[in-house]
Amino acid sequence: MQREQSLKRRVLIGLVVVVLGAFAGVGIERVIAQGTGFKRTPLQKADDPGAATYEAIQGQADVDPAGTSGMHYHHGIEMGYVVAGEIQIERMGKPTATFKAGEVFLIDPMMHHNATNKGSAPAKIVATYIVEKGKPLAEPVK
Repeated sequence: MQREQSLKRRVLIGLVVVVLGAFAGVGIERVIAQGTGFKRTPLQKADDPGAATYEAIQGQADVDPAGTSGMHYHHGIEMGYVVAGEIQIERMGKPTATFKAGEVFLIDPMMHHNATNKGSAPAKIVATYIVEKGKPLAEPVK
């Protein structure tokens, strides 16, 4: 079990290194661990004019069938819109929910959560994050 977790961790770190180029527009400090079959691509970002310590980041997540983000959290709010397919979201302290194309979801700051594509077709999500500047966009739960 421990050996399997170690292998998964090494594979995950390798995936992070491979996707570094996709995060160049947001900065290397934004690169985070992502699960297998899950690719997060930042689209744009802007400073929050009302709060110098926060910024808005909009991104797209492409999730292969059986792909998963891995349990993680954000230093702020995540507002998501499912563009295609469907996604199952596990949220600590809340029931697991499935969201289909055209539906939206909200993840509270610091809430541990995991997104998984349980369907047979790829899923696509567009999400907007209002997060603390200087913090990683997302951090894996240890």
